[in-house]
Amino acid sequence: MDEAERLMEEALRLQRAIGTPGFWAMALAVLGVIAHERGEVATSVRRAEEALALFQAIGHAAGIAMVQCTLAGLAAEGGDDQAALAGYHEALRCWAGIGERWMIAAALSGLAALAAGHGQLSQAATLIGAIDTRLEESGAGPWLSDRPRYDWATATAEAALGAARFAALRDAGRALPFAAAVVLATAVWVPESPSGPSTIPVSHSYPIS
Repeated sequence: MDEAERLMEEALRLQRAIGTPGFWAMALAVLGVIAHERGEVATSVRRAEEALALFQAIGHAAGIAMVQCTLAGLAAEGGDDQAALAGYHEALRCWAGIGERWMIAAALSGLAALAAGHGQLSQAATLIGAIDTRLEESGAGPWLSDRPRYDWATATAEAALGAARFAALRDAGRALPFAAAVVLATAVWVPESPSGPSTIPVSHSYPIS
């Protein structure tokens, strides 16, 4: 972590010097992930918010979405599932707007976990199928950082629904067109009053170029 921080601080210095805000924001986002790995949550949030402001200033939709996922995970970790929901929904909107088929799985995984954690089990199972199709379309697997949410949503929904019902809903989700999958994910909701720390696994998406 020390070496990772040193390298990213140097990258940040260079990007600031040459005036490339997109890569500058990427460096800030990675520094936020490093801070989280060290248990420095406040620093992680600050770095992510700085990165988000830069991405928003230059209209970098993919960057906005990635950092929103990071902030959503941090919100869930702090027991604020309302803020997590808002972050995942914004990431979903950004990625859907550019037709992103792979990275959008990060937002879908977060929303599937929220759905499973708040009793929307059929919705969670269907979203798992929709994630499967998005990953198949892109020819890639889920980001390592998204796997815990995906696995937890899968296990929770299957345990509650039973294997046969879960499989049927997952298959239905696999058949959903992209736009319909986005609509389904947008419909995920959580109670307005927080009920304590979330049981949903928290992990953070590393920004990539």
